[in-house]
Amino acid sequence: MCQKVVIYTRYSSDLQSTRSCVDQEREIHGGLAQKGIEHSDAVVIYDEAESGTKTFRNEFVRLKQMVLAGEVAILVVDDQSRLTRADNAFAFITDLVFAGGRFISTSEGMDTDQPGWELRVKVMELHNSATINELGRRVRRGQLGRVLGNLSTGDLPYGYESFFIDPEAAANPRRGPKPEKGIRIDYAEARSVRQMFAWFNEGRSISWIARELTKEKAPCSDFESTAGKACGSCLPNGCRARPSTCCCPESIARLESLMSS
Repeated sequence: MCQKVVIYTRYSSDLQSTRSCVDQEREIHGGLAQKGIEHSDAVVIYDEAESGTKTFRNEFVRLKQMVLAGEVAILVVDDQSRLTRADNAFAFITDLVFAGGRFISTSEGMDTDQPGWELRVKVMELHNSATINELGRRVRRGQLGRVLGNLSTGDLPYGYESFFIDPEAAANPRRGPKPEKGIRIDYAEARSVRQMFAWFNEGRSISWIARELTKEKAPCSDFESTAGKACGSCLPNGCRARPSTCCCPESIARLESLMSS
């Protein structure tokens, strides 16, 4: 069996640069050259827009199968967190070494050919896992603050829109935090919401409602092709999936009072 040098790269989100994997690969090639390791025919794996906390990433699963089959001579990453941020890094790398392979993290100077690698891998596993958990806590803290302040957190149900709290700040973009946005009823969409409920109470199906709203050119990209994307989230069939949308009694009452004023 011919064992191979495998270069594994990953970035976490489609909000990040798509060149991240290319940049990691470049750094890895440089690190291998410094170690004098031949890597001209290395297998290069890109895991794009995949969270390191997930274990069922297609390319990661492929890599795991290669390790179990004994096909990996050297697995190289730019840093250990690119391989995984979950609590499985030590087990994965131990399996690789047991199968006759070697693990190298070029930017961290980590190499399983060096004595004491087990401690370094385990410490980095704990560090990477704790870092992502703390990041998640901070994001949730910030999002909760926006909700409590009646500000937009990004996603909105049909019938509402976001608006800049300070239009001047929005008109003059600069470095730093993005201008805050509030939430308010979109009256054009709100009329469609009221019509959806009226038709639904008459016994019309969601697909029928979607077709009618498309014919009337209601405010939405295309009701029919999205199978009632908007009305499906507002009418009772969509309540379980999106409990924050207009189908709750409080939202309906508020909408009715505002629309009749």
